[in-house]
Amino acid sequence: MRIRVQRDGGIGYFPGLATPVTVDTETLPADEAESLVRLVRQADLMKHSASVAATPAGTADVRWYTITVEDDGVADSVMVVEPIVDEALQALIDRVLAG
Repeated sequence: MRIRVQRDGGIGYFPGLATPVTVDTETLPADEAESLVRLVRQADLMKHSASVAATPAGTADVRWYTITVEDDGVADSVMVVEPIVDEALQALIDRVLAG
């Protein structure tokens, strides 16, 4: 499984410095890979596909994340806008960005 997180927008955003972070569970120790797969399952990206992409009213300079999960040749993506209220999505983003 490959998980990619791309950050965009927000205050002080520089497109050239916004390199996506990708983690491949095949390259991780077994316990770390299992933990990451569990986070992906808990986040349940498809349940959020339509609801989390909306920017809250009255906000400017928001940051958003595009999360893409590739597993068994199938890729699913979702865009998440800050503030992220779903703890499972936030945990997944934090884990991938931590490397």
